[in-house]
Amino acid sequence: MRGCAKEWGNPLWQSWRLIFSIALGFAIVSYIIALLIQPLWRATAIIEVAIVPIVNGQREIQQIPIEPQAELERYMRIKSVMRSLLSRGGLSQAEVEMYLSQSRIKVLPVPGTRFMEVKVNSPSPEEAERIVDVIVDFIVVRHEQKKRELLTLFGKQLGVGKVGQGDCANILQSRAEATDGMEGFLCRTRTARLGEIEVSDGPVSPNRGVIVLFSALFGLVSAILFVSWQCRRNGGIGGDSIGDV
Repeated sequence: MRGCAKEWGNPLWQSWRLIFSIALGFAIVSYIIALLIQPLWRATAIIEVAIVPIVNGQREIQQIPIEPQAELERYMRIKSVMRSLLSRGGLSQAEVEMYLSQSRIKVLPVPGTRFMEVKVNSPSPEEAERIVDVIVDFIVVRHEQKKRELLTLFGKQLGVGKVGQGDCANILQSRAEATDGMEGFLCRTRTARLGEIEVSDGPVSPNRGVIVLFSALFGLVSAILFVSWQCRRNGGIGGDSIGDV
């Protein structure tokens, strides 16, 4: 029987059982490992960041977000802030540290909008939804406080002194010639969650199908390289002659 031919296809075809067995073995092992990984559900909420009026350097009234998205994103990455919030969600200290170390919480801006997306991955769909709710409530309360501060600043810029949030419409109406009819829109706008919190129908992680597929492909490539190396080692591929065994 001839061993390795100069053509690459022949030794690979002759060793198809070995190649298939290695790829199958990788797939089986990866599937078993994937079964041992804790499944995670995802809860998602969308927040619309409020805008408030302010007087710019040209003494014109313009709209600005209560908190720039990038600034809010950075703030929500502060571990001390997240530890406090996760503790409110009923998690133990060990669970809090696990969430932080595995980056299971993301508060990210939606490009081109005033929206922020809050995502939480958790072993329990109920827990994921509860944590998202805590984070959203925290951001809303934080922005309501900032809104009062910015409206007070706006009142001072217009020369009407310190004002409360409820006086927003009166302040703007007193300067109707400068606001161009924006007062209702500006005063009603507040940071709020859009719609309900969405929870995934099933685990989003780990994706066992993808893990098995990539492991099988890795095993297949590894087996092909191994067989090719064996043939080259035996002088079949790239050799000057074809040996018999």
